[in-house]
Amino acid sequence: MPMESPILLKVDVGEAVRSLIEGNSPGVDNFSSELIKHGGKATTSAITVL
Repeated sequence: MPMESPILLKVDVGEAVRSLIEGNSPGVDNFSSELIKHGGKATTSAITVL
């Protein structure tokens, strides 16, 4: 039986993005927190879909 993924809401993703600390090194995906925070609605929407 396949596991179901939790449903992410844009508001939840937006809160998580706003809580990111700036100035940290990028992770293995090479995306900095600044890039994600300042990406705007398009970035938040894309992350929500992922």
